[in-house]
Amino acid sequence: MSKQPYLRLISIILCLICLTSGVSCNSGNGPSTDTESTQETTQNSESNETEDTTDVTTEESTQNSESNETEDTTEETTDTEKEPTLMITAPKGEVFPYLDRARKYLEAGSGANVGKKFEYIKNPQVPITVKWSTTDENITHYTVEYATQSDFSDAISVRVDSPDTSLDLYNLYKSTTYHVRVTSYSGDEEIAQSESSFTTTSLGPRVMNIDGIYNVRDLGGYKTSSGETTLQGLLYRGGSLLPADVYESNLTESGKAYMSEVMGIRTEIDFRTPAEAGNDGGSPIPDADLFYVTLGGYADSMRNWKNAYRDLFSILSNESNYPIYMHCTGGADRTGTVSFILNALLGVSELELIQDYEFTSFSIYHLRSTKDGAYKDYFSEFMSTLNSFEGDTLSQKTESFLLSAGVSQLEIDNFKAIMLGKETETMISADTAFTQNIDEEFSISVSGGKSPIKLTMNEFEMPFTVSTSGITVSSESMQVLSRGTVTGMLTLDDGSEIPFSFTYDVYNGIELDEYMQFGENGTIVVNSQSTKVTGIKPVGYGKTVCIRMKSDMPDDSAGGIYVLVGSYGFLLRGGEFRIAQMTSDGTITETARNLGLNYPNTAFNGGNQTLYLCVEIVNEKPVLTVKVGNDNSMQTFTYTYDSQISNEIASEDARVTFSINSSYVTSLTVYNTDAWNQ
Repeated sequence: MSKQPYLRLISIILCLICLTSGVSCNSGNGPSTDTESTQETTQNSESNETEDTTDVTTEESTQNSESNETEDTTEETTDTEKEPTLMITAPKGEVFPYLDRARKYLEAGSGANVGKKFEYIKNPQVPITVKWSTTDENITHYTVEYATQSDFSDAISVRVDSPDTSLDLYNLYKSTTYHVRVTSYSGDEEIAQSESSFTTTSLGPRVMNIDGIYNVRDLGGYKTSSGETTLQGLLYRGGSLLPADVYESNLTESGKAYMSEVMGIRTEIDFRTPAEAGNDGGSPIPDADLFYVTLGGYADSMRNWKNAYRDLFSILSNESNYPIYMHCTGGADRTGTVSFILNALLGVSELELIQDYEFTSFSIYHLRSTKDGAYKDYFSEFMSTLNSFEGDTLSQKTESFLLSAGVSQLEIDNFKAIMLGKETETMISADTAFTQNIDEEFSISVSGGKSPIKLTMNEFEMPFTVSTSGITVSSESMQVLSRGTVTGMLTLDDGSEIPFSFTYDVYNGIELDEYMQFGENGTIVVNSQSTKVTGIKPVGYGKTVCIRMKSDMPDDSAGGIYVLVGSYGFLLRGGEFRIAQMTSDGTITETARNLGLNYPNTAFNGGNQTLYLCVEIVNEKPVLTVKVGNDNSMQTFTYTYDSQISNEIASEDARVTFSINSSYVTSLTVYNTDAWNQ
């Protein structure tokens, strides 16, 4: 066994003996020889320790106090920095509310070929999902608030019941920062709250999700060439609201409520005819007015449907009509053409114009591409036509086209002002014609924020009724006027006066019953191109004739029908009311094309359209007035010939004449009153 432990034990015992006897132990094995010196050092040390006691105590006290404060602060900091019990986890940063294919198409920019990305889908929009987490127990529900204002003054609040911890958001504005606040509750007691924010992308159009309809987009939210941004929530484009062809569109009750109560739609514009739309009633959107502005698509709309743009801008330039929803069947070609023109006018970039047009490819309405496919040539011709107009920019060229179509500069300026959130100039749009015993009231739309205080027509001061969109004059009040051109003046509350004019006519109840030779079944059938059917009694000029007819006209320009009173009338062909005349020897010729009233040939194939025709001589010039439509919508066109023709049929011999224009039309049936009503 080792001796080391014993040596250590002996050493410890010796040290204890030394300490007991007052002898210091040193590092050696024997007592120290410097005892006096050692004691003095010990005393001095004790003295110093006594003198320093107060200071040490003070310092220790201070240190202890600081230590306590530090400990308290640490505890407070720990409490503050504790993990929140409620936290919003998504979304963060920039968000994209699109199908992945649609997003990739937009991100590809000008080089994208939508033909390689498209996907037939009801709606390319995906929701922006707010997600949150909580560590609290017994949570019964949450409120989720989202707003564009950081103080949540415009917040929309939604309740979410536990255990759900997410909420899908649809139809958010593009290029907008949203602020989100989630609050948790246990019963009525608020437990915790969390706030966050995210920003929607500026890429692409604002796509809308509305139950039952498809291909719906907001035309606003784009930067213009002037650096301004067009307003969102004013003008929408999309597909049919009602079933059409093979498509599944059919606005549901919840969709109707959303468009009325959330979007606030006041006006529906349909670019079809009532016959094509299959809608004998008004707008399915509650409290919205329905207007039919019939036109074609692409370059055809610019060549043959110019008057439609006049009708369109009379609506678009009046701010009381907004918000507006415009559509055709798929919201693709006719609607796409109009949308392109409107945003081009506002100065939106050509890339974004094309992206909006091509975005139809992500819908049930099939591919629309500017680079390949069936619509490539249509689009190319459209752009070539638009670029042929005067101007250095696409916006200027578009404005030149609209001016050439008869849209006024004031209407253009007011449309721009509305879409850019600026003040509009006061303007009016009056009915171009009024026929007593047919029209119930005369309407003047007024926009610009000023109120009408006085109305005169010729030398008469007229009573009127004010509505949100303008003023109306009753049919009874209109009876003081004489037939012919009426000059009016509307005085506003700022003292300004705005002139207008229209054609006034009196429908004298001229039915064809007594003036044509009808068969036993109450009809006349024209089925040969070489056949002209002329009335058995003269109608004379200055009378309004009611004509009810049905045909089998094709929907293109291949054929049509002539309808005349005496020497003057029209040829309906290719969706145009063309000007026609007939000499006293019976020769019928077309003299002018597309001068204001476009109407699809096929509208008369359904047998639900009524036509009123009047020819009168005013200041030695023939004036032709055509009114056509059904109970839901009537369109009027008035045309003044340059002069009377040399071999004109005299008024006392002026009869109604019908004729087929070409072999493409094989049947025209004219009805008397009883046959039509059966």
